[in-house]
Amino acid sequence: MASKLNDRQIKFVHYLMEGLTDHEAYCRAYGYEYDKLTAKQRKNIRARACAAKKSRNISQLLEERQAEWAAASDIRKEQIIALLAKVIAGESIADRTVITDSDLNGKSTATHSISKQWAIEKLCKMLGFNEPEKHEVTVEAAANRAELEKELKRLESLTS
Repeated sequence: MASKLNDRQIKFVHYLMEGLTDHEAYCRAYGYEYDKLTAKQRKNIRARACAAKKSRNISQLLEERQAEWAAASDIRKEQIIALLAKVIAGESIADRTVITDSDLNGKSTATHSISKQWAIEKLCKMLGFNEPEKHEVTVEAAANRAELEKELKRLESLTS
């Protein structure tokens, strides 16, 4: 797709992928200094940027690049589960390195490892084991206080 686009159009897509607005990306790609433009020129640039982004070739390249970036940065549920399983199995995975004054003297640094308890809690949450159980309770208008208290005690015994 990039072969159908000129260098400026490819730069425009690149700047859009960096998170610039349409008109900022257009100005950078085409060499305009937005601050030095008149109000009429700015309006014209915004219209050109919008039209450029909607053009078939540019929008296709933009979609391709977005898909590539999404695939490259996508962390899958299976990867997270595998990592948490390693922690639970006893493999030490460093969360962060703590820098101390002794590091400046060439001594080793201390690391903070992810705890098994934390990994188990996260894994259970991901798999839905922490979801509360649902109990359907219907209360009729004619029910008396004693029946309601009896039902409440029954429900409390289920949760404990």
